[in-house]
Amino acid sequence: GPTQARRARDTDALAASTMRGPAAQVATAGASGTPLTPGFWDADAASAPATMDLPDPADELDAARHALAAGSIEEASLRFALALRLAPSLAPAVLEGTQGGTGPSLDMVRGDAFRLVGLETEALRAWSAAAWSGSRDRRRAPAREDPPAASDTIPPVQRSRTQGRHARH
Repeated sequence: GPTQARRARDTDALAASTMRGPAAQVATAGASGTPLTPGFWDADAASAPATMDLPDPADELDAARHALAAGSIEEASLRFALALRLAPSLAPAVLEGTQGGTGPSLDMVRGDAFRLVGLETEALRAWSAAAWSGSRDRRRAPAREDPPAASDTIPPVQRSRTQGRHARH
């Protein structure tokens, strides 16, 4: 963006978030000298929520395989997705485990796994399959805009009665 000229006295009015410098200096006081509240990424482990007790990725992978074998596609998709997000290195195992399963949620997980193993084209194919598998409303092409209204300065095209707007087909 455009650079603003500053005078020596203006530094007192700068917001702490715009100053460059060590994070400790910026976080200690705002422009008014009052302490800043810590941001999301500044929270220490002691104040982290108890919900950080995440499942074991290998257990999730096993649960996903069992759910898929039992025909529970949504449960399998959730478990595969959790395994993949908790341990991205499991992407090859997720791809192997999702073979034979069908459905948009599995396609989404497969797309993520393909991307993690470096197969971008396959990832895009999987996500495309998921995107086009839903309701007719989502699959419909975007509506085209109506042609602009006729201008008073341009005469309308003359049509014969059989070609007119009200002609019956």
